Amino acid sequence: MNKTSLSGLAASVLLGMTACAPLSFVINPEMRAPSKSGLNLTGKSMAVLYAADENKRNAAFNEAAANGFASSLEKEYFDGEQVIPLFKVDASDTTLTDKDSMIKYVMETNKDVIFLFTAPELGVPSFKSTTSIGDSNLPEDSTHVTLASVPFTTMVYVYDSMNKSDKVRGFKGSRSLTAEVYTGADPTPEELLTALWKSIGPGSQDAGNKAAASFLPTWKEEELYVIYYEGYDNAWTRGAEYAHEYEWSKAIKEWSSILKKSKSPEKCACASYNIAIGCFMYGQYDLALEWLDRADDYYPVNLTSSLRSTIKEYVK
Repeated sequence: MNKTSLSGLAASVLLGMTACAPLSFVINPEMRAPSKSGLNLTGKSMAVLYAADENKRNAAFNEAAANGFASSLEKEYFDGEQVIPLFKVDASDTTLTDKDSMIKYVMETNKDVIFLFTAPELGVPSFKSTTSIGDSNLPEDSTHVTLASVPFTTMVYVYDSMNKSDKVRGFKGSRSLTAEVYTGADPTPEELLTALWKSIGPGSQDAGNKAAASFLPTWKEEELYVIYYEGYDNAWTRGAEYAHEYEWSKAIKEWSSILKKSKSPEKCACASYNIAIGCFMYGQYDLALEWLDRADDYYPVNLTSSLRSTIKEYVK
């Protein structure tokens, strides 16, 4: 999220003209919006499953692809921390992608979102000319390199247990992976194929990285109004300053203290509205909506409806 400067401190006709009317200022944060797939994965835990059987080539591809896929998600959603586990499942199970099976995986992994790579379709490899590496210290079977290309088709199924649609979605991808194949001079076609399948890991992992692109968040700039009262209570001023600096835990603490002390329904409504913004910034969308309900119960604030509409765009 990017900070922006205050766009101005001006009296706002939020609750009517009173002697101590609330003021507001604008922040323009860049928020994680739903991915190109339509799923919003922010704040959700995830696991990646990959199908494997006796076909070692498919199994090697899927394991590496699942690893690359998980790494891309971890980099974007978890600051690179390795928190997405990988699980191998039986490719011969015809019920793998059924909703009941995906719910079972949610329960077994204790994760919100399940991704599943079914067995891939690997096409016929092609090879470019073999060239010498030019290093006499290398073993005889690794003195030359050939660039290989393998077309493939893969399916990734996803079940988001927190998504209201409550369905399994499938995404198909067809690409080609590349691999550097190391052999001796003048390798036979059989030697090239054998060396290729031993070297498929990095290219498969890169394929998984690219497959994750559809599930990475998009970014959207929002316009949000933070309410405060000038000179009324230092908690309002501190909360506004923390909000302007995007220090949301500190801001929420100040607004919560107002709720404990104030007997004014108007001010409690404004504090609750502000807390809803803080929850929204943390990706706690349902909690933010609950705070807006609480604000409406205290006193009518015309900013709650627009914030409610904004938040609901992220609940997917």
